[in-house]
Amino acid sequence: DASWRPSLDSRRGRRALFALLYLCEGAPIGYVWWALPTRLRAAGVPIEDVTALSAVLTLPWAVKFLWAPGVDALRASGVPLRHAILGAQVAMAATLVPLLFIELPGGYGWLVGALLLHAICAATQDVAIDAVAVATLPMSERGGATGWMQAGMLLGRASFGGAALQVEALIGAAPVIGALIGLLLLSCALVALA
Repeated sequence: DASWRPSLDSRRGRRALFALLYLCEGAPIGYVWWALPTRLRAAGVPIEDVTALSAVLTLPWAVKFLWAPGVDALRASGVPLRHAILGAQVAMAATLVPLLFIELPGGYGWLVGALLLHAICAATQDVAIDAVAVATLPMSERGGATGWMQAGMLLGRASFGGAALQVEALIGAAPVIGALIGLLLLSCALVALA
């Protein structure tokens, strides 16, 4: 019985699915943009390097319009947007795995590379999710769904931003990073089933 699967056939299903997708989009942003800079500074990474990393990681989001037509071209060629989302999410999870092993401050260069790839994949995921939203949400639902999407994004950012630092202080960084990776992989399951 497929009745338990997230569905784009109902208003409630669409809102829930997009809120969850945006939660999974916001969680890495919260960790990478908010929690990680604090960890880097505490590990002795110079403040100039921390701020430079934060600036570099926002660039893919600023220029994602350059490859957004490529995502649309995939859809036009018959590749479902679900595949673009799944590919981006798997790559996002994979690029966070090095955070479990990189020693700071010595492995800072590797960290920058992994997180830059992560940011490119995250920005691509955003393009694909927004394309699905435009394609599936009736015009009359777009305002309300956008509110649910932003609520998911902000919850993800808060949970893996400031809250993650508090949890890390108690249990360490590895379980928090593992939970973040797990959340991304869970969202893959939601996308595959929706």
